[in-house]
Amino acid sequence: MSNLNRLSHLTFENFNASGNDRAKFMSMQDRENLHKSFEICEEFARDPQSWLLLEGGYGCGKTHLAAAIANYAVNRGIPTLFITVPDLLDSLRFAYADPETTFEQRFEEIRNASLLILDDFGTQNATAWAQEKLFQIIN
Repeated sequence: MSNLNRLSHLTFENFNASGNDRAKFMSMQDRENLHKSFEICEEFARDPQSWLLLEGGYGCGKTHLAAAIANYAVNRGIPTLFITVPDLLDSLRFAYADPETTFEQRFEEIRNASLLILDDFGTQNATAWAQEKLFQIIN
């Protein structure tokens, strides 16, 4: 269920909390924020209650940290679904035509995941249907 095949190598151990290759272009404040984000994500991974939002520019490490949380959870036996929002919406749309699974089954599987990690939130096509489904999942 995790959907982490291509991201299974992204862990807390190999995340550079001092900054990635673009660190030389980061301000001291940005580096401090990255380190603090790393600490918050590690803490969240140990006890994933409620929700956590990672925000930042392209290439700053959001996906790596989110995948590290997911991989940590999977290794502890926590059922986890890691998916990009565009892929999640496609999965829901395709469920209408899937003879194996109903839309309702797919929607409930996503909605009831023990740990749901949505990557690339905000990059999706913001149709009324997409907004409604995301609201129903998050709410």
